[in-house]
Amino acid sequence: MAEKGRSEYRVDQQPAFVLHTYPWRETSLIVEFFTRDYGRIPLVARGAKRPMSQYRGLLNPFCPLAVSYSGKGEVKNLTRCEWYGTIPMNEKVLMSAFYINELLVRLLPRGEPEPALFTIYYDTLKKLAVEKDYLVPLRYFERDFLKVLGYALPSGPFPAKHYRFVRGDTNERKSSHVGLLHQ
Repeated sequence: MAEKGRSEYRVDQQPAFVLHTYPWRETSLIVEFFTRDYGRIPLVARGAKRPMSQYRGLLNPFCPLAVSYSGKGEVKNLTRCEWYGTIPMNEKVLMSAFYINELLVRLLPRGEPEPALFTIYYDTLKKLAVEKDYLVPLRYFERDFLKVLGYALPSGPFPAKHYRFVRGDTNERKSSHVGLLHQ
């Protein structure tokens, strides 16, 4: 739960996933987390690169975590991290899972709560780990992520198989836009 004091902000036991880590100073990391109630947030994991760090082995992608943090400003301090299992990824799906993380880091604004997207992300990771055709859950994630960002694909009275993607000029009119044409 979050408590606002006069000078410090504190959050305890927030479900989260590591999206990306960056080195910071000699022994610390800045970790981009995707949390259920606070969206994408950067936290400083002080001393995370030390051999006996409390965070050693925990700050890995695709592991459900519960994080606690506090501080002022945009980048707060990670104070506690608890492991809640691992989603095993084989080499075929690992790049797809990292691609999803990269989409979130690049396109999801910081600090905007997206609990529905958090659930979609978690479910997608679990599906990637078990399904034979890993492209299906990946495409569903992309579709749902576009919807969350406000760029949902148009839905119409006709199934998608009746449309084709046309880039540039069309026979009906001269245009340099990208669009969907009904066949």
